[in-house]
Amino acid sequence: MQTYADLELSIHKRTDDVYSIEGRFTSSGDAAEISLGSKEPVRMALDLIQLQDCLPDMQAYGKFLSEAFFVPEVKKIFLYAQAVAEAEPLRFRLLVGPTAPELHNLHWETLTHPSDGTLLAANQNILFSRYLTGENWTAVELTSRKQVRALVAVAGPQNLADYKLTPVDVVRETDLVRASLHGIETTFLPLEGRRCTLTNLADELRQGCDILYLVAHGSMVNGLPYVWLEDDDGKVKRVTGKEFAEQISSLDIQPRLVVLASCESAGKASEDTNDSQALQALGPLLAGAGVPAVIAMQGKISMTSVARMMPVFFDELLEDGLVDRALASARCVLLADEASDLWMPVLFSRLQTGALWREKMEKQLEAVQETSRSSLKLQWFWFPLIFLAIVGVGLGLYFALRPRQPAIMTGDFRIAVASFYVDGEAGNATLGYDLADSVRLRLEQDLQEINPQLVISVWGPDLTGAVTGQTPEARAEAAKALADKIHADLVIYGAVEASGTRWQVLPEFYIAAENFDEAREIIGPHALGMPLNLPGSTSNSAWRFEFGKQMFSRGKALSAMSVGLGYFALRQYDSALESFETGLSVSGWDDLQGKKVLYLMAGNASAKVGEAALREKDAEAAEASFVHSAELLDKAIAIDPDYARPYITTANLAYARALAPALLSGQYGDADLAFLDLCLKQLILADQAPDKPPLADVDAKIHYSRGQCLFLKALAGAESSFLPAREEFLLVIQAYGEGANPRLKELAAESHARLGAIYLLKSDLPLALDEYQTAVDLLEDYPERQEIYKERVANIFSQLTPEP
Repeated sequence: MQTYADLELSIHKRTDDVYSIEGRFTSSGDAAEISLGSKEPVRMALDLIQLQDCLPDMQAYGKFLSEAFFVPEVKKIFLYAQAVAEAEPLRFRLLVGPTAPELHNLHWETLTHPSDGTLLAANQNILFSRYLTGENWTAVELTSRKQVRALVAVAGPQNLADYKLTPVDVVRETDLVRASLHGIETTFLPLEGRRCTLTNLADELRQGCDILYLVAHGSMVNGLPYVWLEDDDGKVKRVTGKEFAEQISSLDIQPRLVVLASCESAGKASEDTNDSQALQALGPLLAGAGVPAVIAMQGKISMTSVARMMPVFFDELLEDGLVDRALASARCVLLADEASDLWMPVLFSRLQTGALWREKMEKQLEAVQETSRSSLKLQWFWFPLIFLAIVGVGLGLYFALRPRQPAIMTGDFRIAVASFYVDGEAGNATLGYDLADSVRLRLEQDLQEINPQLVISVWGPDLTGAVTGQTPEARAEAAKALADKIHADLVIYGAVEASGTRWQVLPEFYIAAENFDEAREIIGPHALGMPLNLPGSTSNSAWRFEFGKQMFSRGKALSAMSVGLGYFALRQYDSALESFETGLSVSGWDDLQGKKVLYLMAGNASAKVGEAALREKDAEAAEASFVHSAELLDKAIAIDPDYARPYITTANLAYARALAPALLSGQYGDADLAFLDLCLKQLILADQAPDKPPLADVDAKIHYSRGQCLFLKALAGAESSFLPAREEFLLVIQAYGEGANPRLKELAAESHARLGAIYLLKSDLPLALDEYQTAVDLLEDYPERQEIYKERVANIFSQLTPEP
């Protein structure tokens, strides 16, 4: 039987920005082992932020990663191993040690040959896999090809649309997999009324299964994977990766191979990316549960590539049971097709030989025994190291399960923590990253303590990169760009002024517009309180201690604020208000500049609670909430009278209180004119306030609120003309600039709708139709309000269309 030369390289973290590489090489016909890094560490410097900036250019990404990985010593042993292997395949196993879990996030399959720059994963003579270790080392006892059995499980919950996910075409998905598994005895789930539940899946696996092929939606929440299976009624049942792996571990005999695939019928690129991230993160978990090999896709691989490679993979696998060789052969088919996604399949393996079938392993065992006899004198030295490596990596698996490179965030509320911008010579290359990661850790810990009834996902700087810029305006622009790119609701970032022996840290955050159309004045950048002063010493960790101490209470307030924003985005205003007020009551947090932001948010939430009560015709409850809102906003203004945002919110509150009597009676003439005058007064104060944060679009929001107020006054008969209101709405549309300022898209749409109402009242139906249609076109991201204006378009159009 043919044996392959084996090269194992492992990466371990030494300091913040430096890693070490260790390795060992054994040729196919020689028991002697050549080691790397056993006497003197081989160092690798890898700038993760710069690597991430290469995306989405995968060629540039692979080149950058390869240049960092193949330092002279590593390049030397790799080329030597390949030369010794000659025409035979070289088994190349990469192990990421438990001290460097962040490296699991990288696309190692984009590594290129250090000499000719070709893709290693596409070389049939290089059998590449990510080598993992697990605690459950069950025996692999498959005897022959005839006994190979597969289970194909396709999860297509009926109510995926409720979660804004595209329904799964179960029949289509099943047909795609069936074509790949020709010649293999296969069972399918769902079948005969049995849904794809975790219980049914486990029951099928207990019947004996060598290959599990799972097709499902997935999501990442706080760095942990979830699989979207079904319940007995065919509805969504989200199962944590831990639960899924524990179910696999509980089996008497685990599947020999698990293939994890995102739904080809998902349709949206964001869904495909989230699915692949979550399912790929299951790989190490399943290896820890005893599965010998796991294949997952680390991106949106095309249907064509799947249809081309998977039949080849299974044919080759049944030939000799070598999973790494089978995948290399399948990749070569994609190479011949010049497929750009051939790097996407990932093989997680805990097999030193790559063999799944028993007959192959028996022959391999003879070679291993012979090798053992020849190397008996070395066993006393290597055994403790291997044992410690197994234990260490096993413990590190949990911490290794961070999401892959950023694409689109998921969850009820999505928080991105980006590396801080460092201005000046700090003497610490990773200071901005370390500060941000400290914030992430604090945030995740506090969120676990709060345990909100929300799915809040948090990405750290290893996934989000950095928000840079010397000015608050530049950083706000960068934060907005990041939020748009990964669909974050909240971006936490900051700036560090490094000077002498002190560092001044200014934490900041940016609230994206997508889910806060009901509170436009809080959208944009904010400062998270006053700057923090730290000892600027790189010789010890005093700054870490001081930063942690100063961020302790501020971090708890930040967590409460994040939960409140999550509830606000879901329009659960009572819960949002409760969370904001919890943040305001955090013990030891005396930073008034930080509290003014929470007073602003709490005032907004209380006003929304009042508006909800008003819709229920509960005037007393509405007024109580409005009064409480005014109290909270007054506190924000008292802290910082130069801050424009609270004045706008107070003006909008006055508008809501002015409108309340008219809503209850159904007569605009009943609007409270005193509150309308208060609204206009507060907008004057907002206009005069010098503190108007960048990207907050304060002036446009003032014009819109003033237009609303003047429009209501005209409806109530207190204004002789709609012209003043029309001019204010036109100024908002002008600020939008036909898309030049995309932040104002939704506000411009509402301004067009208000113009439509004005023209409709003046019986100018063609102009009203044009304005409402423009509002419909701009509100593509707000389908509920878009439908309202679509109805008005239809009504006006019917009036303009003559009857036949």
